[in-house]
Amino acid sequence: MAGRIGLWSRSCGLSARLAEAKAIALADEAELLARWLRNDILSVAGPEYAIRRDLFNFVVAELRVREPACPHRIRPVRTLLEKQRDNLLAFAVELDRDLAALAQKWQIGVTTAREVLQMQALPTWDPKRWRREASLLPEPPPVPPQGGQRFWKSYFGPPPYRMLGVVPLLSLGQQGHVKIALFSHAKPRSGLAETYKSIRTRIELLRRNWEGKVFMVTSPQTADGKSTIASNLAICMAQSGRKVLLIDADLRRPAQHTLHGLARSPGLTEVLNDQMPFHQAVQQTEIDNLDFLAAGAEVSYPAELLATDRLGTLLRELRQAYDLVLLDTSPLLVVTDPSVIAVVIDGILLIVRAAVTRRLDAERSQDLLKALETPVLGLVINGINPGQVGYGYLYGYGAYGRASSSGNGDDPAPGLLSDLASAPAKVPRIEHNAMYGHSTADSANGHSTADS
Repeated sequence: MAGRIGLWSRSCGLSARLAEAKAIALADEAELLARWLRNDILSVAGPEYAIRRDLFNFVVAELRVREPACPHRIRPVRTLLEKQRDNLLAFAVELDRDLAALAQKWQIGVTTAREVLQMQALPTWDPKRWRREASLLPEPPPVPPQGGQRFWKSYFGPPPYRMLGVVPLLSLGQQGHVKIALFSHAKPRSGLAETYKSIRTRIELLRRNWEGKVFMVTSPQTADGKSTIASNLAICMAQSGRKVLLIDADLRRPAQHTLHGLARSPGLTEVLNDQMPFHQAVQQTEIDNLDFLAAGAEVSYPAELLATDRLGTLLRELRQAYDLVLLDTSPLLVVTDPSVIAVVIDGILLIVRAAVTRRLDAERSQDLLKALETPVLGLVINGINPGQVGYGYLYGYGAYGRASSSGNGDDPAPGLLSDLASAPAKVPRIEHNAMYGHSTADSANGHSTADS
């Protein structure tokens, strides 16, 4: 038995050595085959393969050496590219602004050329007429007894729009310590307050045939008194029981927050930049039913901000929340902001100032408003000397009356209620614009004409 076990052990050891020898032989054969194949490949590829391989290995090694330094070299390049991108964007905005300014100058040139041609076409040279029509009037001119319409016609020609009213000057004694922009609130029974109420009434009469709610108050130039009139008109509308919102849309030189003693920010710019909803930016005034949306923080490009779709969306929301919305905007001929706003509102109230507004500015305003195709509610003449108007009020609480020296009988003041009895028929029929959420006129130019 022991002999058999020994024989079996020797047999197993021999088998293992034979298997090991076969494995070694196979490995040697495989190595020879690989060497033969490598030499065969090299003979086919030629020296180019070896060169490319060495070059590839060199590049890989070099990249591995430089890899840690790449982020430090990429960062300044990225910063430089971002700075160049910002500069190009700012340059594009500047070009757009210059283009708008050039377009406005071109329009001024065209209007001036038309003015020169018209004056050259006069059959006779009349220095008094030229001074009256083309120059800045140094003193308040005498106003005919019939008031605003005759005043405009005498100095500027036929009124292009319906005359809504004439706002007289106040002496310092009549004004007292009351802010002129809040006069209708501080002295609601004064003659000046009654003037604003009559303008409010005429606007309400014009609104009988359409549902306009959002109106813009503007003027040809600065210092025409548009902010004062907008504030007093908003106060009178709120006193009638309507829920009114006054918006300071003059983003360049806002004044309403100072007039009402409220904060400038937050306001319109924050709402348009989607920093907050409008109801969080609206401020309460001391007048019942009158809310106020200030201009907001100063922005670099107000015209571009007002031109966004967000303004139209905001006004659609305000139409649902308020009965009337008044926007005090920048002057019409100074910047493009009012033209941008006019696209999304329902009507325009134009303010001119006696002895200040030039005929050229009046005509330029008329041409611009005609091009905008937004209905014009009418015209308000500001700064008339009450002593030169035949329908002046007696200022003070509780009493006001019409002077009888004009010989007008019972005819009301300009923008006359008797004339306005048929006026709504002349106001363009207003249709709602679904794109911007505002009303548009179906007439040829979207403007109402002055009552004759």
